[in-house]
Amino acid sequence: MKRLILAAALCSAAFSMAAQANDAEYPIFSIEDACGWSELAAGNQSESEFITCVEEQRKAGSRVGNIWYDYPEEKRRECFHEAYRGASGGDYGVDGGYKKAEACLLDS
Repeated sequence: MKRLILAAALCSAAFSMAAQANDAEYPIFSIEDACGWSELAAGNQSESEFITCVEEQRKAGSRVGNIWYDYPEEKRRECFHEAYRGASGGDYGVDGGYKKAEACLLDS
């Protein structure tokens, strides 16, 4: 189990670094982090809640992918940073997600 958590954390860090390379480019968020996989692993979240969240994030990611480049670079950059702060509004890059990016873009 510890190896699985370590591997997931390393993958998440790699995605975070890749996403920060150019914050006006299409964002790559760790859907599992956005949906609280660590909470699921710790038994603090139900599997059905996690699965629902993952499905919603994937759908939002697809919608964001369809509209991302329709917005000016400045707006994309703003939404990247807002979304990357995540649902908690706390630690940068920990739980950022597509639903927040989509909400930011559509709030123009």
